[in-house]
Amino acid sequence: MGGKFFNLSGYDVGRTALFVVMIFHALSHGVVDARTPLKKDNDQEKRQNRAHKFTVKTIETADGDTIDCVDIYRQPAFDHPSLRNHTIQMQPSTYPTGFKSASSRHPKLLLQRFKSCPEGTVPILRTKPLGAAGTNAVARKGRRLYQVNTPDDSINEERVHHGHEHAIVYLDDGKFYGAQADLNVWNPVLEDAKHEMSLGQIWLLSGQMRTSDLNSVEAGWTVLPSTFGDNQTRLFTFWTNDSYNTGCYNLLCPGFVQTSTEVSLGGALGPVSTYEGDQYIMSLIIFKDPQSGNWWLTFQDRSVGYWPSSLFKGLADSATVIEWGGEIFNDNPNGMHTATQMGSGHFSGEGFKKASFFSNLQYVDGSDVLQHPHALNPFLKAPKCYNIDIGKNKGTNMGSYFYYGGPGRSPDCP
Repeated sequence: MGGKFFNLSGYDVGRTALFVVMIFHALSHGVVDARTPLKKDNDQEKRQNRAHKFTVKTIETADGDTIDCVDIYRQPAFDHPSLRNHTIQMQPSTYPTGFKSASSRHPKLLLQRFKSCPEGTVPILRTKPLGAAGTNAVARKGRRLYQVNTPDDSINEERVHHGHEHAIVYLDDGKFYGAQADLNVWNPVLEDAKHEMSLGQIWLLSGQMRTSDLNSVEAGWTVLPSTFGDNQTRLFTFWTNDSYNTGCYNLLCPGFVQTSTEVSLGGALGPVSTYEGDQYIMSLIIFKDPQSGNWWLTFQDRSVGYWPSSLFKGLADSATVIEWGGEIFNDNPNGMHTATQMGSGHFSGEGFKKASFFSNLQYVDGSDVLQHPHALNPFLKAPKCYNIDIGKNKGTNMGSYFYYGGPGRSPDCP
């Protein structure tokens, strides 16, 4: 299937061998301009007001969101210097060999309760951050860098920790052109809604350690009140091309090109999974289009849009690390570890319908074929607070999978 392209002309729009794993991510995020950090709390509002001028229709959703259907050629992406006169790729040229419909694996696919925008427009969520903290609330707590030992322990483990805690699995032994997973979606409780968050996501990374050229594209679900103004579970994306100095969530800055009329980035997700109750899944795949080089995102079998290859250096070629898993931000309220939940808020050992999971983990190889990982490496920052259990039975519809999560503060996690 050939990709469809539309040109914007006429519109004024704007591994190294020692690179084992670098996690420098999600929510050390928060700088929301593609070129320079925003300096004022109302810059996001100004950008939304500008997009509003090109709104064709406004939709109020059942979840309380306000979504503007904006002219596709006037979306924020095209303010980025590298995307002036960009030709929109309306759909992927092809999908990786082996790609299957998510609905064939899971009867309970989680959806957004949102009526699609008209053709020729894209949905842009009006965000409502909590007070002056705004989008940068969690980011102001700093970043963190982990370097995990090689199998022969030839590299000393070093950690710079500024509140971000993870329970993830990763691949770091090749070049990768995409990653897929089915994410079990919950609504974890945060102890400090103004400063903390919880998420489950996929990362694709490329770049050098401790330098400014780390590239990442990311997608998953999150509870992040400081950006979205409430405690609902939401779909999100993120990208950076310079180790999180710049880049942003969703469409909050120029970069990601949306093509879907029916998926709202940042939009609420529901229903979500319940303890010992119904389990709901979101299926994600991020893959590099072999013709255009753009990194496409597909959510619940719907092509959402892409990160243009021109945004990146390392990712202009491939990813060198894939990560899947959970993250929280620990603000150490009252001098103690946070009680913010990761995943379902229950430890991995409780299993199905109790602990949160990722299933059907796959990566895209250099031949554009989806492959099952031969081995998954775990990484835990605070194993007494949040843990992980990698599944070994590949004969079920779970494929390669793991359970993860935890409650945070407890007698063992003080």
